[in-house]
Amino acid sequence: MRKTIRCLAAVTMAVIIVAVPACALPEGGQTDAFPASKQMDIELEGMTEYIEVSQYIHEGSFSAWYDAAFFRPVPADNGIEFELIENKLFEEVSFSILDISEPDRAQRPELDEYINEYERQGYIIEAVDGTGMFPLLSHEEGTVQAFKASKGTALARVYLILAPRGEYLCTLQYPLEAAEGWGARMHQMLNTLEYLPAQ
Repeated sequence: MRKTIRCLAAVTMAVIIVAVPACALPEGGQTDAFPASKQMDIELEGMTEYIEVSQYIHEGSFSAWYDAAFFRPVPADNGIEFELIENKLFEEVSFSILDISEPDRAQRPELDEYINEYERQGYIIEAVDGTGMFPLLSHEEGTVQAFKASKGTALARVYLILAPRGEYLCTLQYPLEAAEGWGARMHQMLNTLEYLPAQ
């Protein structure tokens, strides 16, 4: 009887050891089953708050840090979107990072392409100064172009990065009422975007 119990226990442990890494691997570009984490200080309404953030790695391209307690990573074409897990607001709350680099493209993308798309959807466009955004990226001044789009209570901030290491489209989406809360929080997480070391 004891021998049978020991055998069953051994089989159970083997199944757990094999199964856990498989289910722990997140989708998207993340390659680590257990991503790195650290404390990060953010400024919200003039006060400093310390949060635990996890690292997302998009293989061969970029990395960024996000608050896994409130946001979940959702794979997107050539990038990632971080969605608010328990969104009780009436508009989407998310931020995304897309690698839109195409080495064979004859001309780099222009901000007007994205402005026109938002205007077609009925958004009102306002220019935004991208100076100071993405401090961890090494890029020339003026390579971050940006605009704000609004429709009703829905807001979007769109950043187009045209840098030597690639081209990225970053978008923040949130309702007007969350601008100083979730909007500011996502803005600071988006600012952790950096290139992965060159291979």
